[in-house]
Amino acid sequence: MNNKEIRETIERYNQRLEEHGESEEALGWGPKGRAKLRYEILLSRWDITSSSVLDFGCGFGDMYGYITAKGIPYVAYTGMDINSRFIDIATHKYRDAKFYNGELPERAAKAGFDFIFSSGVFNHALEDNIGFIKEKLDWFDKTCKRGFAVNFLSNRVDYQYDYTYHADPAEILQLAYQYSNNVVLRNDYMPFEFTIFVDKGAEVDEEYTVYNDYLRYV
Repeated sequence: MNNKEIRETIERYNQRLEEHGESEEALGWGPKGRAKLRYEILLSRWDITSSSVLDFGCGFGDMYGYITAKGIPYVAYTGMDINSRFIDIATHKYRDAKFYNGELPERAAKAGFDFIFSSGVFNHALEDNIGFIKEKLDWFDKTCKRGFAVNFLSNRVDYQYDYTYHADPAEILQLAYQYSNNVVLRNDYMPFEFTIFVDKGAEVDEEYTVYNDYLRYV
């Protein structure tokens, strides 16, 4: 994403915020109220109790609200977003979470996180969408210890808007395999969206060549 695209993205979201206020529509998701479903799917792969979490492109920080509403304890949540107005709203809503506008401080990035989650960040048409996705997935891999999960609009659709980017699930799956052999793609919750999970922390039993979570079956 170049500087012009960053400016245009911030302006687009600010315009939506002016039109729709603090809502899913301001975040570009439309009025159907499916954010909780997306959070549920993103968080479905791992037990994040007592873990550190980065919400990349956090918007209003409502993933943290969802985590607390589910009663998941001891989650050290950090949200980051390029839109300073969103971060201002998130900071006032969730005072016991950390939020950053723009880049993470070097110390925080170097310390890393157990998990990284990202919802909706890759949905806008750019000059080089795949290049942007590769750049961020590389950064997720370097910055997280146990795994990351990201959702996408799918190109298995009847139509696409000019301003949205619809990813090829097969291409994203191929990218994910660069970071781990323990990869899951879920396209079972919405027909035209999917989520990719990259698990970096699963241990393998060398004798049976299966992940330890599945040893009870051999």
